[in-house]
Formats: sequence, C-alpha cells, structure tokens
Amino acid sequence: MPNEHKISVQGRYTSYRNSEKKDETALMIQYTVPFRLPVGRKKNIGVVKGYVYDEETKESMPDVIIRANGATAVTDSDGNFTFPSLKPGTYYLNIDRARIGLNRITTQKNPIEVTVESGKEIRVEIGITQPAILSGQIMLYQFENNHSNDSWAEKGGNNTTNHYVVGDGDNNNGSLNNGETKLVKAYGLANILLELTNGSEIKRCVADKKGYFRFEELRPGKWTLKVYNANLPDYHYLEEDTFAIELKPGDGKEILLKALPKKRFIRIMEQGGILSEEEKEKQNHGYQG
Repeated sequence: MPNEHKISVQGRYTSYRNSEKKDETALMIQYTVPFRLPVGRKKNIGVVKGYVYDEETKESMPDVIIRANGATAVTDSDGNFTFPSLKPGTYYLNIDRARIGLNRITTQKNPIEVTVESGKEIRVEIGITQPAILSGQIMLYQFENNHSNDSWAEKGGNNTTNHYVVGDGDNNNGSLNNGETKLVKAYGLANILLELTNGSEIKRCVADKKGYFRFEELRPGKWTLKVYNANLPDYHYLEEDTFAIELKPGDGKEILLKALPKKRFIRIMEQGGILSEEEKEKQNHGYQG
C-alpha cells in the first residue's frame, strides 16, 4: 500500500475437546499507518519486544498471535512483535497455538513470565518446535516355578543348605528353590504413580489397569522420570525407580519398567522343618516364643 500503510486480517477458531467450554471464533483486522512523529518514550511505561522463530530451521515465523494480560500483538514478516506501552508489573506472554501449526509447541513453558519496569525495554525470543512423547509399561515379573526342587525338599537334604521361596510363601502359593530361576512376565501393574520433570515443569500420571502410561506434549530436552513404589505388591521392588531421559523434537520414546520379586531365603532343618530368615534372626538373638 502507499506510504507504507499496511492492512492485515487475522482469524482464529478454537475447538475445546473434552471440555464444557464452547468453541470460539475470533476475527481481528489491523490497519497500520507509520506517522514517523518524533516523540519521546514515556518514563512510566515499559516495552516488550520479541522474536518468534522455528527452532529446527531457525526461520522467522510471521502472523503468530501473542497475548499479554489482555494486550495483543502479531508477529510481522520477520517474526518480530512489540508491546509498546505496558504498565510496570508482571505479564504472561501466551502464544496462540492455532497460529503456530498442528503438533507444535514452544521451547519455553507457555505462558512466558516477564516483568515490565518503567522506562525499560525487554527482549524475548520464543522458539517453536515439535513436542515429544514418552510412554511405556510397568511390568511385574515372577520367578518361573521349578517343582523339581519341591520334590528334592520333601526327600530331605543337607541341613546347612540355603533355599529361597519363589512367590508368596505366606499365602502357601510359593515354591521352594535351591538354584537359579528364570524371571518371566506376569502382568502390568496398575495405579503406579509416575512423575516427570525437566526442572521448570512437573507432569504426573498414573498407570492404567494394564500398567501402561503416557506423557504427551513434552518439550525437547533433558527430563527425569521418577516411579513411586507405594502400590507395589508385597515382596517386590522396582529394578530402577529414577531415569534420566533426553528427548529430541518429535521423539516417541517407549520404556519398560520392571517390578521384580524378592528372594526370601530359608534353611531346611534335619527334622524337615523350615526356618525363615525372620525366625533365624530371632533365634540368633535369643528370642523366646
């Protein structure tokens, strides 16, 4: 247009899935006239300027809508935006995700907090990237039963031989074993709490009835996964409960978490009785029943 006048039209449609909120439609028309008047900056207001770019290609992103506590700005053809007159205070820059493309996310936590001071200018750079996904399953393992060792125990053996219970001996459904056994998958563990953090954000989820879990829309970078053992079955432990994970843009990483059975050692007596670890410890300390 003549004299560097500009006119732009922006439209936005927001659909809320799984929410009681009504879908929103917004239309914004902007007409820019450069007056080039020599004016001084007011000392009782601050300025926020910024740049929005694609993190992978490093190219600028035009026509992105940014909001700051009710004020609105749109990036120009070079990806720049300006809030020219903000009162001092704390503002939250919120990127309209409808304008950055499907399956896209900011590299920083959104909204971005900035503090405006009188007479000062703040510069903000906002990268746009692809989110990552972390998913997996918490699997409970059991020892593979070896009944040949039960038969050996019934026939008697050396009274100094150590054995261990495979399974839950307290419920009489365990088997006796005197050698190495194979671990086999039993079932996925439900209701296990998992926590994922990158230092500035914390996300939590609970494993479903088959032990599956899923974290979506994760920002690329280094994350730490913590698994809580509060709902583990008796006589089981987590092989690992903390994991360092690095995610790249667009990653879809899967991990398997293992809950393993504990070996509960016992001793076979000459008379055919069984002395558990707990009973043996009491006996060694002169416990009287």
